[in-house]
Amino acid sequence: MKYLIVTTRHESIYGKGFALFWGCNESEGGYNNDPRTAHRFTEEEASSFTESSDIPISIDKLGLTEECEKVTNKNFLCLVEKGTLNRLYDLGLKEY
Repeated sequence: MKYLIVTTRHESIYGKGFALFWGCNESEGGYNNDPRTAHRFTEEEASSFTESSDIPISIDKLGLTEECEKVTNKNFLCLVEKGTLNRLYDLGLKEY
């Protein structure tokens, strides 16, 4: 199973209502707004995030498949609302 890491340390440049993820493609560093291109972490890697500001979430509930990673277009951006993550994962993220 693969995981995305949601961070609450920083806000998305697109607004406080959107999630921000760790990494971009193969890079674990930095942050990314698009879950299709955010770094995929293994369960072992995800368990190393112990700060309460870094939240591992399974990509399965988001409906992201490996095919989604391959079908990205730089002209389109996919964002995830924090409210969606709250409903799917019961995270209690502050939406605004």
